[in-house]
Amino acid sequence: MAKTRRDFIKKTAFAGAALTIPSYGFTILKKPELHEQIIGHGDFKYRVHKSWGNLDPNTTPIKNCHEMVMDSKGRLIMVTDETKNNIIIYDKSGKLIKTWGHEYKSGHGLTLFKEGSEDVLFITDPGGKVVKTTVEGKVLMELPNPKDIGVYTENMTHKPTETE
Repeated sequence: MAKTRRDFIKKTAFAGAALTIPSYGFTILKKPELHEQIIGHGDFKYRVHKSWGNLDPNTTPIKNCHEMVMDSKGRLIMVTDETKNNIIIYDKSGKLIKTWGHEYKSGHGLTLFKEGSEDVLFITDPGGKVVKTTVEGKVLMELPNPKDIGVYTENMTHKPTETE
């Protein structure tokens, strides 16, 4: 028991400091298990976290991921050319949040932008589609194929891969 006010302040200050140390989290002590192989190029080289974003290929297959964006909520959104789940949304920890989209057989480009306060996507499919959607998958607009509106002739190629 503290004998003086000064002893009491010292002990409570020490106890308060001790309680704040764990608030930094133990995640610093727990390092992720990384693959030995380094991927990337130039100044952007990484090791892949072995368990981040692992999905069951029987229920959530991924053929190719052509592009990824991070929305304003910090979720990673990726476009694939797997029609069982063209769009895959993960949280920061790599947990699957949602999948949607079955109509983009060559899903390739993914552009994220703000429309007012909402995140909106443009999805491009080299098969001829350019679609504007909400992050949840509601189609807001689909651009017409230039061949269908007379901008391209029949012998011209239309294979969109990206929007800006």
